[in-house]
Amino acid sequence: MSEEKIQETKSEKDLEEKEEQIQEEQIVEVEENTSSQGSITILSSELKTGMYIKVYQRISELDSKGKEKTRTQAFEGLVIRRKHGNEVGATFTVRKEYKTGHVVEKIYPINLPSIEKIELIKKLSRVKQSKILFVRKNNKKKLKYQSV
Repeated sequence: MSEEKIQETKSEKDLEEKEEQIQEEQIVEVEENTSSQGSITILSSELKTGMYIKVYQRISELDSKGKEKTRTQAFEGLVIRRKHGNEVGATFTVRKEYKTGHVVEKIYPINLPSIEKIELIKKLSRVKQSKILFVRKNNKKKLKYQSV
């Protein structure tokens, strides 16, 4: 009997240690995903309309000598559309408005290998539509953001 109790206490201690390690790993993952600006790195499969994101894309160019140079380009804007779910050909559209009145919309495939990371900056508090194309009109509804 005493041997069985000793084995049970050992197994309980092992389970507790494993649970603590898992919790510590989860905390470390969250800290790694959170940058200094307070934005969170998210997966492309977690994207939803109404999120204000920053997409980091790797771009390779040729310089004047013919050598290939790579740089990272950031594009920040509002996700206004998500198409085809999580399929291979799924896309999302990001819209950015400049102070001069110019508007740029970029369509990114979800599985694009040149996308390094996607940061969530802020998100709309409530989105009722799957495609929020009403932001294109001049008479926009007020968009309410919630902090991340």
